[in-house]
Amino acid sequence: MSRHGKRGPRWWVRPWTAARHGADTIVPPRDALAQALLIVVAIAPVAAVAGLVAGSDAVLAVLLGLASGAGVAVATPSPQWRAALVVATGLAAAAGAAGHGHAVAVAVIVALAAMVQAPFSIRVGAVATMLPAVAATFGSVGGQWYVAGLWSAAGAAAITIVVTVINLTGPSEPVPSAVAWRHAVVTALAAGTAAGLSVHWSVPHGYWAVVTLCVVLHPVRGETSRRALDRFAGTATGAVLAGVLATALPVGAGLAVAAVCALLMLGWSVAANERKQLIFLTPVVVLVGSSGLSSTALDLAVGRTVLSTLGAAVAVVLALALHAYERRRRPRPVPEGDG
Repeated sequence: MSRHGKRGPRWWVRPWTAARHGADTIVPPRDALAQALLIVVAIAPVAAVAGLVAGSDAVLAVLLGLASGAGVAVATPSPQWRAALVVATGLAAAAGAAGHGHAVAVAVIVALAAMVQAPFSIRVGAVATMLPAVAATFGSVGGQWYVAGLWSAAGAAAITIVVTVINLTGPSEPVPSAVAWRHAVVTALAAGTAAGLSVHWSVPHGYWAVVTLCVVLHPVRGETSRRALDRFAGTATGAVLAGVLATALPVGAGLAVAAVCALLMLGWSVAANERKQLIFLTPVVVLVGSSGLSSTALDLAVGRTVLSTLGAAVAVVLALALHAYERRRRPRPVPEGDG
């Protein structure tokens, strides 16, 4: 037994005890970090070209496309479903941008994007969960619909190609039809309502609540509640880190640190550690989005934490409700010897 007791070191000690405890480190495993570096090197030119050709909106579209396309790229070797998700990502982004400023339109578009998840879940697995988040983001920030659609599709296609080349693909994990459709309907109602209200009330960066809800509420059994806690813990820790970095670093240094955080985020994503992935995701969003301005960066960090907390809380409640419903529907085992 370690000197921290049977439960191991406390959460605030773990990141700094790598040498003593081995498994809990800040830096991802070497193989995962190497693969993340390959992804960054391969994807960076796409984002750079997008910025040069169409500006910052296109860079945002590429990043959202990367987030949306990563799921299907890692989860299935089927080229048909990869192509389908690339197209769906582009359509979700374009529709969201076209509905910008219209609360009802954005709510409907986000809800439809959530329903599109079901066919993917049934045939491939939980790989299309970011589609409502893509639609909600562009419904909130706006932009030219064709720029959003084209560059989001380009980002999704790029990550698909890269992870295929470096052989990060894995087996498909289809979801039972009833579970997939229940999840899609619940997500459509929750995400659509959140997106519509955030546009109606002009909530700054209101799409973050939808993003958190989508990444927490997956169509799987028995894992979502713990996933919510891990993701909120990662977001909250990352927000504190982002606030400290934003106040301490000038613009150039802040962007350089954001690039390092992006590499670490990808490394933990490859290593399938969601909590640590979000710890480094939040500083990337805050430092890049604020361009190093301390006050704005702190506002972004606090805003992301509050909205992510709301999204995670809603996701936990919905997950528990779905789990209870599915448990009631399961047939009870017949005792041995009963005829």
